[in-house]
Order: sequence, then C-alpha cells, then structure tokens
Amino acid sequence: TEAHNTLGKLLMDDGQSEEAEKHFLIAYKDHLYRERYKAATSLGIMKYRAGDLNAAEVYFGKAIQESPINSCVAYY
Repeated sequence: TEAHNTLGKLLMDDGQSEEAEKHFLIAYKDHLYRERYKAATSLGIMKYRAGDLNAAEVYFGKAIQESPINSCVAYY
C-alpha cells in the first residue's frame, strides 16, 4: 500500500493526476494501511492544485480525522 502512495506522489509530480488519483485511492481505501492520512493529504493537495476546493477540503478533513497529530494539514 505504501508503494501505491509513493507511486501516486511520483505521478502527481509528473502531472499525471488521473493515474495518481487511482493509486492514492487504493492506498486510502486499505483500512490496514496505518498511514492512510498520507494518501488523503496527497489527494487533497492534488484536488487543491486542480482548483477543486470542495474535494480538497473533504480529503484534508479525512486526513485530519485519520491522524490529527501527524497530519500536516492540521496545522494550516
């Protein structure tokens, strides 16, 4: 699952948002993945960059809900 999150980051940085989203969602939907907040944060960043502020807010909220202490978006 961590590999999906990492691949999603690489794809997002390469401008391949649609493909990146698929990998982030796989990581986020894995309830055994202890760092799901990372995938939710990445989805939020991707949606924010695309101008979809409502979706970004939803994913940032999920990241905070998953890990209020570790989620970097909790501090913004």
